Amino acid sequence: MSPTGTGSLAESLRLTRLHADATAPGTPDPPVALLVPTTSDNLAEAARLRDAGSILLVADAAHPGATGPSDILLRLASAPGSRPDLVVFSDQILSAADANVLVHGDRIDAFVSPFEAVLNLKYGYCLGVWAPGGYRRIAPGTATPVVLAAVARHLLECDTLGDAWLVRHLQRLRSPARRRADARRKLRFFRSAISNVFRMSPDDPEARQMRDTVAALEHDIATREA
Repeated sequence: MSPTGTGSLAESLRLTRLHADATAPGTPDPPVALLVPTTSDNLAEAARLRDAGSILLVADAAHPGATGPSDILLRLASAPGSRPDLVVFSDQILSAADANVLVHGDRIDAFVSPFEAVLNLKYGYCLGVWAPGGYRRIAPGTATPVVLAAVARHLLECDTLGDAWLVRHLQRLRSPARRRADARRKLRFFRSAISNVFRMSPDDPEARQMRDTVAALEHDIATREA
């Protein structure tokens, strides 16, 4: 990994591609995915680049004009010859469905998405990862643990932006403690639903099986917390 400079997203895309490892003569330049923090300026410029047809904007699928990570992977799988440049707001990819790989760090343990690693390893994307001092380049084909660690570091470094980082308050959703709390809440709801559905026949074998499953999952959570 190496810094590729600062500046506009368009310039950072160019510099990331410029500093990509040399390829064999006649081999196309690798596609580029910039990992950037969610700030007002970055959102505005990414939208302009998307509207100009220069990139696809990857973020939470609920974000206007964004494409979700799963839809990007489906697109790449269905048309492997088409690999558009991407601006990826990795800090928005934090749902339990998308961010499902736990990375252990010196400062914090957090769930991150394997999306960026798949782009890099399977689809040959060169990653430009934002940091306070510039972009770090990750060459295509880098080992998955290295990419995951780089994403986790990127998310920690986004915190240096302070209030300019618009999704700073959402990053708590990545913590193992928050994920366990959410799981316990869903299990309580499920247990309540079982009681409601089988209120006239609480000893029904199906009801007992469901309660046993919930109890096993609750035990698993408690064991992880011990």
